[in-house]
Amino acid sequence: LAWDKEVESEKAAGRNYDFFMWLNDDVHLKNDAIENVLDDCERTKGVVVGTFAADDAYSEVCYSAKRFDGFRPVPDGKECVKIERGYLNGNLLLVPHDVYDKVGPIYGGYSHGFGDYDYGMMLTRAGLGFWSSSHWCGWCECEASRVRDMRGATLRERLALLRNPRGRPLRDTFIYRYRHWGLLRALVSSAHVIWMALFSKTAFR
Repeated sequence: LAWDKEVESEKAAGRNYDFFMWLNDDVHLKNDAIENVLDDCERTKGVVVGTFAADDAYSEVCYSAKRFDGFRPVPDGKECVKIERGYLNGNLLLVPHDVYDKVGPIYGGYSHGFGDYDYGMMLTRAGLGFWSSSHWCGWCECEASRVRDMRGATLRERLALLRNPRGRPLRDTFIYRYRHWGLLRALVSSAHVIWMALFSKTAFR
């Protein structure tokens, strides 16, 4: 909604924006993060995905651009790495005007957690891909460290995960899989989410 409203505002004012910046509110940004991704975007002319570590020791990548085979580039302070086909995390994302014109805004049908993965798929399907940032942008607590012990949970608590945006939302899972892989994949994934919600020992909180 914010993206669409801003485009309308810019057009009404006769202006032409340069970028959209997508920034999560739970990240700890480095002082030069914005400057570096702007430089990256100027060089690549494409979407730049900020790379975030799991903690301030910067020992491992937590959120970033990722290929379908699981490869995540580690910033070397020099070059961006292009991901032709893959996923991205929206902790910090810079989208140039030209890319927005071709791909459009993020899909607004999710409650929380699939919007960035979906946008990565939109860029992949458009043949544009995206770039990992050349520098570390900061750090952010990984979802894997925010799990909840579900052993002993009641059936009501487990079923609530299927509606909780930070749990295992069934509706969002179905929409995401259906949009990019079709009905069969959506049904199989939905069945898996139900099984996980009912029987898994852990869940996101």
